[in-house]
Amino acid sequence: MFVVKRVLALSLLISMGTIAGYAQSQQIPPQFFGMHSSYTGHWPGVPFGAIRMWDNGGTAWNGLETSRGNYNFTNLDKWLSLAQSHNIDVLYTFGKVPQWASSQPYATGCATPGGCAPPANITDWDNFVRALVTHAAGRIKYYELWNEPNAPNWWIGTPQQLVTLSQHAYQIIKSVDPSAIVLSPAPQGTYSFQWIDMLLTAGGGPYFDVISYHGYVQHLQPEAELLSLSRLRSTMAAHGVSNKPIWDTEVSWDDDSWYPVSIQPQFLARLTVLSAFSGVQHLFWYGWDYTPHGELWDPTNGIHPSGLAWAQVYKWLVNNKTSGPCVSDSNGTYTCSMTTSAAVPEMIVWNVNGNTSYLPPAVYTSYQTLTGGTGAINGSITIGVVPMLLAASGSSKSQPPVAALSVSPTSGTGTVTVTADGSKSYDPDGNIVSENINFGDGTVISGKLLASHTYTTAGTRNVTLTVIDNAGLSAQAVKSVAIGTSCTLSTVSPSVTICSPLNGSSYSGSTHVVGGATSSVGVAFIQIAVDYKVIYQVNGNRVDTLLNLAPGTHRLTVQFSDKLGHFTGKAIYVTVQ
Repeated sequence: MFVVKRVLALSLLISMGTIAGYAQSQQIPPQFFGMHSSYTGHWPGVPFGAIRMWDNGGTAWNGLETSRGNYNFTNLDKWLSLAQSHNIDVLYTFGKVPQWASSQPYATGCATPGGCAPPANITDWDNFVRALVTHAAGRIKYYELWNEPNAPNWWIGTPQQLVTLSQHAYQIIKSVDPSAIVLSPAPQGTYSFQWIDMLLTAGGGPYFDVISYHGYVQHLQPEAELLSLSRLRSTMAAHGVSNKPIWDTEVSWDDDSWYPVSIQPQFLARLTVLSAFSGVQHLFWYGWDYTPHGELWDPTNGIHPSGLAWAQVYKWLVNNKTSGPCVSDSNGTYTCSMTTSAAVPEMIVWNVNGNTSYLPPAVYTSYQTLTGGTGAINGSITIGVVPMLLAASGSSKSQPPVAALSVSPTSGTGTVTVTADGSKSYDPDGNIVSENINFGDGTVISGKLLASHTYTTAGTRNVTLTVIDNAGLSAQAVKSVAIGTSCTLSTVSPSVTICSPLNGSSYSGSTHVVGGATSSVGVAFIQIAVDYKVIYQVNGNRVDTLLNLAPGTHRLTVQFSDKLGHFTGKAIYVTVQ
């Protein structure tokens, strides 16, 4: 997020037709929808496909290497683990030089002490980049070479100095993780193209795979973004890099006070749709919980109307294929045509000037509003500043919602806190109006798609997510969690200890087997036999695993071989319902 604001002395032409230099179509993947979040406890409760590591608790250089050579990746690893558990791509952004490494450690105006000046020693930069990429290879997919270098609170060096840092970082990243994608430094605002021009003039083109920028339009209507993209593409063409993709790695309406809450949903929807149809391959919203910047959720009020708009636009766009850029007419009507994965025509339409009569092409037979309302099209309809979706007859409006649930962790012993995440749930033709998560031990949390619960007793629990849409249709998703007891092994040699399940126990779901072996001569391996057939074996003296057994009563034996080849075992009986 930029701190220094730039005064815009520019009269923008909002109704621009199609964006200059761009006439391609693209399919919109879930990863198009990127997000920022301030800390791990505020994981976004709306669907998205990628997250950017910036302004989120000690993940920048000054938080990871507090003194030369001393790295602490704890906070970053929390984010990476969460992202992996939710199947979310990660973008890491470089910036915030540590004060100990800064060439101007006491420079005024930096967002962090010395953080906006180049490092004094290029070796410190090289070592940090190498340490980070080595640590996170395979978990961080994208690297962005700097945050907002055209804002002096983030960068007071020259473009040439940043080209040098980029060259070193690019070569190190590709040598450690050849599959990683490297993004250019990302300038902010409607004049981003000017800084990109300076970067390319200074020779930075070979050292990134993607052009990135921050598409803030500052007080203007979201359609002003089209002029920014047109200028950026013209700059890229002048430098011969038109083939590189464009990503908008930080964007929103910026300060919440600039746009009333009633305006924020339409701003988000129009900006996101325009970007997708203009060939921007990824867009990262700033942010889920960033007061007062583009906030979609807060702990007191929950998800805002703009957050619901994000979820609706995600549903409209994901897996659809755009038919080229949005087109506008002289009356201020924007039409954005696309096809679904089933080749059904759809269109998103709005008018920047307010309510007006619009006659859709005959192929469109129904509409859906940004809040999920639906209706039939029988001639002209009224459109306005809030986008709506038009659909052809092949686009069903009676599909049930889809319940998508992930649970982490899925097993443990003793007291275990589990997080259930249903934020990937969606409704193909409406909106989800009710949700609850049943943790299987009497605890039910309603009105949330993301919730945590602590289990204190052993057993296998089914966590069930139920969602209901505006048509009254419902769906469920179920995940099992196995909680075992803390397992203290007998000191008698030789012996087998089985802590879970209990002998004679009866339950539904997976069987969580926790136990171990004791031998004075050492344990070679331990194994599990069900009804006299060995089905699991592991080296060492402990076992902790889930078994999927058929309904009925089973003889379960935990046995081991000591290092002299002698076997010892213990059998119990369990019933699976």
